[in-house]
Amino acid sequence: MNEILKAMIFAVFLSATSMYASSAASIKITIADDLTKQKDDQNFKEAIKFYTGEKGFRIVEKEFPTCPYDACKLSNDRVEQIDQEDGSRKYKIKIHDWKSAKAYFDKSIQETNSSLSAEYSLFILLERMNYKDKYYDEYLMRDIKEALDIKTQAEYNNEIAKYLPMITENNSCRILYKSAEIYEKGYCNISANKDKAKELYGYAKKTCDPKNLYGVLLKNK
Repeated sequence: MNEILKAMIFAVFLSATSMYASSAASIKITIADDLTKQKDDQNFKEAIKFYTGEKGFRIVEKEFPTCPYDACKLSNDRVEQIDQEDGSRKYKIKIHDWKSAKAYFDKSIQETNSSLSAEYSLFILLERMNYKDKYYDEYLMRDIKEALDIKTQAEYNNEIAKYLPMITENNSCRILYKSAEIYEKGYCNISANKDKAKELYGYAKKTCDPKNLYGVLLKNK
């Protein structure tokens, strides 16, 4: 191979490498810009105010003769047990307005197809339910009916099915792992899809810190 031909091949290689690097950088910038746009959406901003408790935060007291305390802790932000003089127990519960939060996230999804709003909607649902079990806890179902007007396990599963397909590679480590696990195990009556699970686990591996909980769990995936 003469020197001129070698030089031409090397020039083509450099050009291709430069184009790939430029393309990769462009993808990263596009994803970053997309997330910024999603966060700037007015409906998303309003939803976050309810999600964090900046708006709609309230404290209620309830009496549960046989309160499943673990379920109470799962379904609400914070639970304080108050023992009464007659031996009964009351629970002071700090509650967010999840219905308003979810309504604004839904509006954000409808108008901007926001994967970020889908992520937060999934967190509202998944963090309030023993969704990995075949049958959901009765207390949690009553709580989610009150909080979100979701009346049955089937309705709950339909809500999960609505948001799950919107999760993409630019979502957070935590929701990527949880979504992949749902597809892998077939939780929430979602049809098991090993290929989709593998895809999302792959995105999670690129996103998760290998030292955090999900990074450690991903080592076995």
